Amino acid sequence: MINKFLFLLTVLLSVKCLSQNKTIDSLQTVLKTELSDTNKIKTLNALGSKLYEKAEYDLALQYVDEAKQLAKEINYKKGSATSYKLTGYILIKKGEYTNALDAIDKSIIIQKALGDKLEIGAGYNFKGNIYLMKGDFQEALTYLLQGLKILEETKNRKAIGMAYNGIGIAYYSQHNYDKATEAFKKSLRFKDSIKDKLGIAVGYNNLGIIYLDQKNYVEAIDSYTASLKLRQEIGDKQGIADCYDNIGIVYYEQEKYDEAIKYHLKALEIAKELKYLYVISHSYINIGKVYLKLGKLNAAGEYLYLAADLGKKLEDKAFIKDVYQQLSELNYLKGDFKKAYEYHKVYSLYIDKLYDIQSNKQMAEMSEKYESEKKDKELLKLAKDNEVKQIELERKEIEKRNLLIIVVGVIVVLLILVLLGVILKRSNTKMKNINTLLVKQSEEIEQKNREINTQAVQIARYQSQMNPHFIFNAINGLQSMVLEEDKFKAIEQIQSLSKLLRLTLNNSESEYITISEEENYLNKYIEFELLRFKKKFKFKFDVNEDVDRALLIPTMIIQPMVENAIKHAGLNEINNGEIAVRIYTLKNNKENLLGIEITDNGTGVKVNTGGHESKGLKITKQRLLLELRKNSIYIEEYLSIRNRIYDENNIINGTRVQIICPYYME
Repeated sequence: MINKFLFLLTVLLSVKCLSQNKTIDSLQTVLKTELSDTNKIKTLNALGSKLYEKAEYDLALQYVDEAKQLAKEINYKKGSATSYKLTGYILIKKGEYTNALDAIDKSIIIQKALGDKLEIGAGYNFKGNIYLMKGDFQEALTYLLQGLKILEETKNRKAIGMAYNGIGIAYYSQHNYDKATEAFKKSLRFKDSIKDKLGIAVGYNNLGIIYLDQKNYVEAIDSYTASLKLRQEIGDKQGIADCYDNIGIVYYEQEKYDEAIKYHLKALEIAKELKYLYVISHSYINIGKVYLKLGKLNAAGEYLYLAADLGKKLEDKAFIKDVYQQLSELNYLKGDFKKAYEYHKVYSLYIDKLYDIQSNKQMAEMSEKYESEKKDKELLKLAKDNEVKQIELERKEIEKRNLLIIVVGVIVVLLILVLLGVILKRSNTKMKNINTLLVKQSEEIEQKNREINTQAVQIARYQSQMNPHFIFNAINGLQSMVLEEDKFKAIEQIQSLSKLLRLTLNNSESEYITISEEENYLNKYIEFELLRFKKKFKFKFDVNEDVDRALLIPTMIIQPMVENAIKHAGLNEINNGEIAVRIYTLKNNKENLLGIEITDNGTGVKVNTGGHESKGLKITKQRLLLELRKNSIYIEEYLSIRNRIYDENNIINGTRVQIICPYYME
């Protein structure tokens, strides 16, 4: 019979967290909303994970592929790694082992770039499990041990327990039962320490297989039953199918064929529901073998031919070998000796393929042993030849040794004297250099303090200029409304202005405010400005996910740019006007710097022929320059204003202002 181990394959925690407590329908609803690119990728991967759990593998692949493509476009490495790993899991269920290996290799490459040891180790463990399914046990053991070494550095007990489980299977498949049992028990200890029911169930199952191999049928049934009970508690249908099939194997070995067929058919029913080809294929061959024993040759043939077709797809050499052995026996019993002979030839061919792998290993071990023995003989002969010479050399060596002791003693004394002289000279020189360096550093620190004090005074002066400038512009807007005799609107704007001025004065007391406070302030300012606009415009304030809204930025650094957009972009002359602010981190940023982008869809930058520069813009530039110098940061383009977009007629469609600004922690 085909003993089936349970493989523990690690699904990414990030995917589970995304889909936790969410249905497929709710995730699809979220997907239709306006999401950032990274959140859209996470939602697509979560949908793929949910559909994978429901065995809707083709649809799951569609969502995961879409996430993979979007992650590649925006260079979101974590999302790409998740997508590739999920692709591997789905392809395993579809029986596409080679493609699954390709997907997991790409995931590991990305995780190495991210430096995530837990995911790298889990990736190697995943590869090892795929090779176990393919029947390539030596390759499987190589990757499983590589994964274990990395996972032990992370001290993640769950992942380490999974690795030991796969290692146990690999050792068992090479008939190293002592090491297999040791690995399975280690896996159980790790799983039990964290109360992981899934891991404990897998451990019981795999120990059951060892008991079965030792013909200890009572212990085998007890182990499988314990595993089945845990699987039923956690609702793991795949594990339930595995346990049913393995219990059927025990009854087969006890020649209780009616009981065996009952459990194998239960396993097949669940496996078909899950569309899990690995379990389906093993159930087919086990059912076929029971029917052979019962003498039901037609029924046996039906299941064995189905197993042969799936075996070719799964590329499992050991499985295919067993299927063709059974087909040979089937046709022999049916009296079709020609077919029996042909199937036996294929069976023998697969034995040779499996033997070649083991034979090459044995030959390498024999070659290594031979070379080792050859070196030992050569060393023994050399030792005998040298024994005679050694006696003569020892006599001469004693004479030389006495003379050498005298000469070395004299040389050592001279060297000590010279060394002491060099050390004293270097020590004096070093002390002089240290004193000179300390004086220089002290002067540099004093100069730096003077520069910082000067910059602080200048920043305070520019900030104090900013507030009157803003108030002046606000009153101008209010004056135009009064002149137009729109009293109600003027009263409404006066009320809005009072709130805005209170907030402005509060902010002006601080040199820096948080990003959240800046957003609140700009919303109040836009509310004030919209009261005098005939054609309303939209305002958006976006902060990238990787930016903490509690970070501090200089006060009144964004408002002048928004004000310029309102005054000069011509938004009052177009429909659907829009101003957007986005705050993001800079790529390859080693300094504490943020990127701030202010865009509009107005008429674009006007050529200034009069040489006049906005007061607000000039003050903002000077403040930015001083903030950068204060932090010893020297960059040329820290504030730029450019035309943003051209449409198909090469017409300007708005302005983009980009600011590079230092940030601080609270």
